[in-house]
Amino acid sequence: MLSLSPLRGGASGASQYYLEEEKQLNLNQPKPDTQPTKDAPLTPTDNPTANYYLAEQSGTEKTTEWYGKIAEKEGILGHEIEHQKLESVLNGQLDNSAVKGAGSEHRRTGYDLVFSAPKGASILALVYGDTRIIDAHNAAVKSVLNLIESDTAQYRDIDPNTRKADFVNSQNLLFGLVQHKTNRNNEPQLHTHALQANMSYDNQGNLKNLASCSVQNGFETQGTYERILENAKYYGMAYQSELGHDLEEMGFAIKSLGNGQIDIDGIPTEVIEANSTRREEILEYANETGHLSGKSRMIAAHKTRKAKTYTSEDSLIKEWKAKNEALEFYGRAFVAASYNGEHRKENGISVPDEKLQQAIENSISYLSDRLSAFGYEKVL
Repeated sequence: MLSLSPLRGGASGASQYYLEEEKQLNLNQPKPDTQPTKDAPLTPTDNPTANYYLAEQSGTEKTTEWYGKIAEKEGILGHEIEHQKLESVLNGQLDNSAVKGAGSEHRRTGYDLVFSAPKGASILALVYGDTRIIDAHNAAVKSVLNLIESDTAQYRDIDPNTRKADFVNSQNLLFGLVQHKTNRNNEPQLHTHALQANMSYDNQGNLKNLASCSVQNGFETQGTYERILENAKYYGMAYQSELGHDLEEMGFAIKSLGNGQIDIDGIPTEVIEANSTRREEILEYANETGHLSGKSRMIAAHKTRKAKTYTSEDSLIKEWKAKNEALEFYGRAFVAASYNGEHRKENGISVPDEKLQQAIENSISYLSDRLSAFGYEKVL
């Protein structure tokens, strides 16, 4: 699923908020003679109050990177996020360029787009080490960010003579991707914060703030954040679709949860529920307060947030496994079964041969170029 919210406060304020939110999490402490530098990649060992977004990063896995057309233009695509770079970007500064009002306390710093994997997928990835799922999650996030970049990126262009403001589609954004593994209740929850910077290059190569529009006129929604918010459900479903396709390719059977949500089939309901107390808190608050829509539940999630507690990763995994084994669920065997097609056989899903599968894909591609809608019989 996808949830989103503005980053609150200025660059330093936002940094401080997340800095204090998540302290040293679960990795070794820095050696006494090791002094972190501002331009070193962020890790949980940099200081006792490591940055919120990067506190869960370990030295053996890459969990942060820059993404988007701006990252590609600046030569930082795929690079790890650094302290100094992150603060500069939130301040509206990018190397020798800066947006109007850069550094102002009243300027919006950016937005936090959070992509969360289904609970069953999170359990298999984080408790039982199926890194294929993490790779698929990362690929699905990037696929949707490509859509968001193409669909929503805008800046305002003001005519110097008439002072009329036009909204211009720019199709370039900058995201800082930060992967986390737990929710507020220390349960397994694979999710990625896509920190969307408030900047875009205009057609002349100048850096501009993202367009915003509080009053909409006409048929087309204007404003980058407004466009994302309006289509949040669509982008969330696109993420689920991309991830679900890859999970099926791995040999898992997929089930629909309704409302565009999917998960891996075959994981007992009691196991999902035992690892989902955070979700139940949000739903309970939403029902009590009437926040029943998808957008309103984002408010419910924010209102019920509590500070994370800090337990070693090894301890958490042992705790998670013990909880699941008490419910007679053995995740390693479940993952192993995906490699030989057992999940497909159990669910009556046949695996088409490569020629048949290619023929289906060719048919769909052909029809998609010529028809806006087509049925199963047309594919055949």
